[in-house]
Amino acid sequence: MEKNHKLILILCLWHFSILCIVSYTNHLKGFNFFDSNPASVQASVTRSLYKNQSFQFPKLNETYERVLKLSKENPDTPYWQDVFSVGKNGKLYPKHPFLNAVLALPMYAVFGDLGFWIHTQMLAILAILSVFLIMCRYTSQKNAFAWSLVASFMAGLYGSIYTFSYDVAATAFVILSFALSSKKPIFSGILLGFAIWTRWTNLLFLPFLILFQFSSDRHFLSSLKILAFSSLVILTILYVNNIIWGEPIAGGYASAYSFKNGEYLFSDVYSKHKFSLEIFYSNFYERFFNLKSGLLCKLPIIIISILLLPKILMSAKNRSLLILILASYLQILLFLSFQFGEQKRLYLPAAFILLPILTLIKFPVLNRKCTTL
Repeated sequence: MEKNHKLILILCLWHFSILCIVSYTNHLKGFNFFDSNPASVQASVTRSLYKNQSFQFPKLNETYERVLKLSKENPDTPYWQDVFSVGKNGKLYPKHPFLNAVLALPMYAVFGDLGFWIHTQMLAILAILSVFLIMCRYTSQKNAFAWSLVASFMAGLYGSIYTFSYDVAATAFVILSFALSSKKPIFSGILLGFAIWTRWTNLLFLPFLILFQFSSDRHFLSSLKILAFSSLVILTILYVNNIIWGEPIAGGYASAYSFKNGEYLFSDVYSKHKFSLEIFYSNFYERFFNLKSGLLCKLPIIIISILLLPKILMSAKNRSLLILILASYLQILLFLSFQFGEQKRLYLPAAFILLPILTLIKFPVLNRKCTTL
């Protein structure tokens, strides 16, 4: 156990050093940690909760007035905004799920705006440590440790950590739920529920999480615990959404405003969230194989998983790894069928789910029987 703690400490220090270098490089390039939406809005939610105990803050009304004014000045031009939606009570609320903003409260209370950066890096390191825990099921601790040092480079993590991103939070929740599925099924179910709260598409991982847990320890009761507690969180999401928005499933996406001719209209957000084979096939080669922005170049773990797939299929002991691959591929294919599928941060959970397959590649010097954590 002492050796486990040492390996975990080294992993934390190693990846924290890399995260600091990446963040400093982005800072030198002039990138602003809060420059993009929804990062800036999420940070405003945290500040407002801490100072005023409210989800309303000036930026919501300022955006409303600014976009309304622009639509009056340019009456033939529609203006779409991604900041606020209108609640059931007629008040403006942040459009995107604000779970990550609430979770960042302790760090913001202690460190101010620096706390947002610390919170994001802690979640990134938690995701990497979760990969290490899963890897130790399949290989020696030394082999898992060696792969954990470089695994995050293959999953596109470092392109997403210099912003207050709830996709980093969702990635940590998803991968940790798989890591704890056998020993802490209740906590595992709650964590996946948090990931679903952050982004509904993570619901796809629930059946695969149950299958992964059952393939590991064959305890049907543990599977029921995962299902029950993730369902409890999902029901809480539906209840909260219904109170705030009057729409349990779509939440704030159902009542976002766009503007034209000085009047507001409900945005057609559902058109961006529809599954479409036409979208999937359109520009497919560019989205997958482009050397600058293609998915395979940004996430090399996908290429590795394809190369290792025959080896996994031929070995019964790797059945649980096959479950991880199927879960990842399904979410990747789903996002490629949506209009917003070009955003690489969306694929972080799916990419991290693939990382444990690296354990099939052995280092001869490190090849030793695994001692499970």
